[in-house]
Amino acid sequence: MTKKSELDGFRRTLTTRQAELSGGRYKREALAIETSADELDRIQQAQERDFAVGVLNRESVRLREVRAALRRIESGSFGICLNCEEEIGAKRLAAV
Repeated sequence: MTKKSELDGFRRTLTTRQAELSGGRYKREALAIETSADELDRIQQAQERDFAVGVLNRESVRLREVRAALRRIESGSFGICLNCEEEIGAKRLAAV
């Protein structure tokens, strides 16, 4: 099982990452639909909007993963594989 000092380190790292990802929710201005008479401007704006949607999507998934990891720390199941229920080494946890 992961040591308390290691768990505290993971908790700090995950809490920091959660704060960073939560702050990303305010980057939604790139999703605004703007009208333009110029076809090229509309195409560029659509591409920028698609890119912003992708970024928000990835950040949302990552935020859910971070929150789930924090819940596992609190429940005492952090460091246990969800599929095979074997212990995950500290180096692997740190890498992920």
